[in-house]
Amino acid sequence: MFFLLGVSIILSLSLFLPSFGQTAEQQTDFKVTLLGTGSPLLSTTRSGPSTLVEVGDEKLLFDAGRGTALQLYKANMLPGSVDKLFLTHLHSDHTIGIPDVWLTGSLPTGGKREQAFKIWGPKGTEKMMLHMNKAFKADLDA
Repeated sequence: MFFLLGVSIILSLSLFLPSFGQTAEQQTDFKVTLLGTGSPLLSTTRSGPSTLVEVGDEKLLFDAGRGTALQLYKANMLPGSVDKLFLTHLHSDHTIGIPDVWLTGSLPTGGKREQAFKIWGPKGTEKMMLHMNKAFKADLDA
């Protein structure tokens, strides 16, 4: 269901991207969309921290704060089109949107994700996701 990476996730975009099957020369174009730059404070005008990086067909999501699935939708992208999530740290303002992106993305109306939803993050990510699997068992079993 998910995989883990060390704590340092965003070291260098140019070093990271070639591992997705293209040479460095082919990877000159990429798009970064700030989906949310808010804080843990409630706001109707700012969503929680989340950044989408698109390189070719790859869609890489960094953090999933409050409102991430809705912000993806506002950016004309269904949550199911994202299958890679990188967590910078495990504070709730960076993780509270995971269930919405993960579960809504598995629905036909959310994009019907066809690949496994993979998550990389710091120590504790695997344990957090095991607990989320238990919390949302009713949805996962449906």
